[in-house]
Amino acid sequence: MTDKPKAKKKYNNLKNPETGLTIKQQRLVDKYEGKGSLKKAAEYAGLTFGYARVLLTFPNIKKAILDKQEKLQNKCEIDQQWVLERYKKLTDYKITDFFNDDGNMKPLSEIPEAAIYAICGLDVNRKTVTLGDESDIETFIQKFKLSDKKGTLDSIAKMLGLNVEKGGLGGLGGEGVKEVKITFVSKEDVDGD
Repeated sequence: MTDKPKAKKKYNNLKNPETGLTIKQQRLVDKYEGKGSLKKAAEYAGLTFGYARVLLTFPNIKKAILDKQEKLQNKCEIDQQWVLERYKKLTDYKITDFFNDDGNMKPLSEIPEAAIYAICGLDVNRKTVTLGDESDIETFIQKFKLSDKKGTLDSIAKMLGLNVEKGGLGGLGGEGVKEVKITFVSKEDVDGD
């Protein structure tokens, strides 16, 4: 009489007593970073993409992901207010912050610090040309790229839940402000003169 081989224990179904998650669920939570990362997180956890999507609907998985994000935010001291302040810096610049009236770029020391935050790239090249009489002409080529105001404003709108793609300013159910009418009134009209 031959003995049947013993079945392997399923360690995947063991639950962590603190979180109530299985090993695979915990691995999914650990790797999941938001939209677009579910496929990689599912692969890391050894789950199919479809099953990982189903798991994201479970209340204990949602809570674990939110807890992880909150811990990370607290550790980095980054919250929605912090992000919005930086987005604001990327849009609150004027072209006159960077150029003199004659069209030449201001020295970096003269550009307001808040406006410098909006510079995404800076390229400064020094070129020296020696003429036949041994006199040197030195030129500077300065190029810089500023942040995309529209892209930043779109990111702010998305973060705040404003539905700008559908032509409105509110996001709930696609209903929003379709038209805004602004009337300017002079001080004399208000005073009744």
